[in-house]
Amino acid sequence: MRITMKAFFRLRRFLLAALFIGCTSLATSCSNENQKMEAVYIPLLAGKEQEVTKYIDSLHPGEKVNIEIVHFDMVLDSHPNIIGFVKLTSTTMSPHGLITHSNTIQRIQSDFGLAKKSAKKSGKKRTKEGGKNEQYMAGVMRQNSGDMENAIHFFKLSADQGYDMAQYSLGNIYFRGDEGVAKDYPEALKWYLMAAEQGNVPAQVAAGAMYASGKGTKQDYVEANRWFLRAGNRGNAFAQFNMGTAYDNGLGVKTDHAQAFQWFLKSAENGVAQAQVIVGNMYAEGRGIGQDAVKAYSWINRAAEDGFPPAIAARDEMAKTMTPAQLSAAQDESMDAP
Repeated sequence: MRITMKAFFRLRRFLLAALFIGCTSLATSCSNENQKMEAVYIPLLAGKEQEVTKYIDSLHPGEKVNIEIVHFDMVLDSHPNIIGFVKLTSTTMSPHGLITHSNTIQRIQSDFGLAKKSAKKSGKKRTKEGGKNEQYMAGVMRQNSGDMENAIHFFKLSADQGYDMAQYSLGNIYFRGDEGVAKDYPEALKWYLMAAEQGNVPAQVAAGAMYASGKGTKQDYVEANRWFLRAGNRGNAFAQFNMGTAYDNGLGVKTDHAQAFQWFLKSAENGVAQAQVIVGNMYAEGRGIGQDAVKAYSWINRAAEDGFPPAIAARDEMAKTMTPAQLSAAQDESMDAP
């Protein structure tokens, strides 16, 4: 069983546009503008973690937002009540949607305003005397308030002490060209590489995407794959997708459809809709894996159920070629998928 040629070419045009996808936090990033990740950071106050956790647990999966609590390794000298931060990310939600969630979390932490004032009163001098975590948090708070000049100042103080999250944030700022900051791809790549060398996975994906697209450097698929491989081996779904793309198209590596399938499968299992459709297509064609109509439909249906437009069209075309027994088995398999 194969997808009809009309559906296949429509699907392939879309997927070719998605070659080498990746994401960076704190904003939009990467070589594919169709796959954007938005992020918001909020200080986490001591004694409020339980309330924030309850809010996270209460969210319905349909919200399409990921909320993560990150703790500091040390107590911040000037802000001992800030014990970490709450990170909100989404590849489908608008910035406004994330801000709505962030405002709720700020209300849950009723004394957030006092923490914000405390940070402002500390000033550059006092924060400079603090540790890299404190400097990073000061940069995040100023970035969230639109004060990019001081955000960069504090991020650089932290980055110069080797803090990978600050280095990664600077890479994002120069990659995007945030308000009042000119885009500077070579500068962005410099900071991404610093963070990537320390094992920062999103930075590894961002660096790989820049090498793949030739932004800020000469296009180099071999170097791109080196970073994608490191991030993919640590479970990053976008890096896994990019490794699948490389092997499927012979970009920096010898074409190997079996290897491509394995990487796409890992990405698909991690929820990347493009990868789910490609895995389904590879099962349908018997490319890199044995032909299997049931698994083909099952994987494409997963992406379709999440509202991925190319998957919906491909699934509907595919259903016309299947027997009732195959279709029933495929739908059951989709329902049983995690």
